[in-house]
Amino acid sequence: KGQNTPMDYRIVKKDGSYVWVSVFSKVIYDDDNNAVGLRGVVSDITARKESELQVSEMARFAELNPAPVLRVDPDGIIMSCNPASVEILGENAREGIALSSVLRDLPDLDLNECIEDNMLVSQEVDIEGRFYQFVLRGVSDLGLVHIYGSDITARKQSEQQMNQLRSELVHASRTGTIGELTAALAH
Repeated sequence: KGQNTPMDYRIVKKDGSYVWVSVFSKVIYDDDNNAVGLRGVVSDITARKESELQVSEMARFAELNPAPVLRVDPDGIIMSCNPASVEILGENAREGIALSSVLRDLPDLDLNECIEDNMLVSQEVDIEGRFYQFVLRGVSDLGLVHIYGSDITARKQSEQQMNQLRSELVHASRTGTIGELTAALAH
């Protein structure tokens, strides 16, 4: 007749710290179906709740990351990706799709080797005029590759500007040297 009804509670201990408990209780009835008692067990589930919270926080970390974060199996199939992956890489960046169809510019890597050796590989990719650096990390104990993307467009533009200025400086230096040499020969 009585049902087990597990309930989780967060309670404050005398020292001010918190603890999570799970209470399993069952109402005991007499022959006339009157509640005459309660049988229960209280278990400390603090470690489990903290572990669940940690897992939830880690999941939200990837979900809220404004840069692409993907998990790929050894065959190159996307197992999961965050919303930024879809926004930046397009609608094809979703579970069950081959990574090669989403990031065509990534080199052909042996993902099994990457996983077995816990390799760390970095590759720059141009996506519709924006530059991204993708870091692929093999994770042998999970049998996966984690992929982390970063928008490096501003850095690449700065590098291009520096190269342009360097080229102009070399040209100006050569022009000045030629002018000095011409002047010296004229005297």
